[in-house]
Amino acid sequence: MSLPQLLLACDTCGESVPAGPYLSALYSIPDGKNLPLRWTLGWCNLCGRAGRVEDWPSGDDLDSDAASVVREWGECPDQLDGWRQEKLDEIETYRRLQPLRTTPNHCLNCGGTDLLSWSYNSEGELTVSPHRGCPGLFRQVEDPDGMRFMLVDESDLYSINGTGLGRVPNGPTLPTGLTIDDIDDLDLSPLWKS
Repeated sequence: MSLPQLLLACDTCGESVPAGPYLSALYSIPDGKNLPLRWTLGWCNLCGRAGRVEDWPSGDDLDSDAASVVREWGECPDQLDGWRQEKLDEIETYRRLQPLRTTPNHCLNCGGTDLLSWSYNSEGELTVSPHRGCPGLFRQVEDPDGMRFMLVDESDLYSINGTGLGRVPNGPTLPTGLTIDDIDDLDLSPLWKS
């Protein structure tokens, strides 16, 4: 399956950057499992580009998310019950990990922490997208050249504090406590043999 290349293009200065499709991103957590990494779009002053940035949730965000899942899916059909419980478990895992998170959000491209947050309205439309001092707004558009990407079944893996650990195949979880140096030397083939 292929997807169109999406771009973020500024309506004032004309700057444009790739906006997807993106690989999934995961945190490697202490219990040996992986946790979906929450991200949003923003501007990184270190690498000077727009892209994905971590969106580590606050306690209030987690309370709101849990209330939303219960409110919207509280009376869900049996076939959705597993999904609801998975979302609630994910929220509780983030809550458990709050004391372990010691760094600000990171740029998922370069690891920088000097970020400019972007804001969205209730419909999910971008309302503020600061970049290089330009007052313009980035808008998502399809690449006019028609470039398309093949999807790959891999994820980018990060530590709880946002350090990139490398790219891994989707599927079974990885051993915890990995460092960037460990990834190159680690034989992960037993984890995804068929």
